Amino acid sequence: MLAPILIWINIVGFVGYGIFCFFLPEKAAAAMGFVLSNADAEIEISAMYGGVQLMIGLFCMLALRIEKIGIRSALTIMLMIYLGLVLGRVYGFLTVAGEVTFYTQGATSFEVFMLLLLSYSLFEEVKSKN
Repeated sequence: MLAPILIWINIVGFVGYGIFCFFLPEKAAAAMGFVLSNADAEIEISAMYGGVQLMIGLFCMLALRIEKIGIRSALTIMLMIYLGLVLGRVYGFLTVAGEVTFYTQGATSFEVFMLLLLSYSLFEEVKSKN
């Protein structure tokens, strides 16, 4: 029961944030503390933060709708994405000097929480199928 809820949370989050970054890259960059200095930077935010996140959310939607893709695939991919995010943020906390804002603190907290929930949910999904 937890798995579909987690997938829906990620659909809403990734699709919503993806659309925001895709269509409003300057506002998205400003929210993250970035300054876009040229057209390449704006396109990069639209593509990597907008397009990729939008497709992650749409993949999760397909995983709920198409049985052959399945929830296990979505849980596995989301777990790997969150693990990468958490590892990158922890590395940053350990190696980058300077003040960390609420944006990074909040994102890290959410990502660790999701990583734990996804790990538990995937474990339960695998256990129930065996």
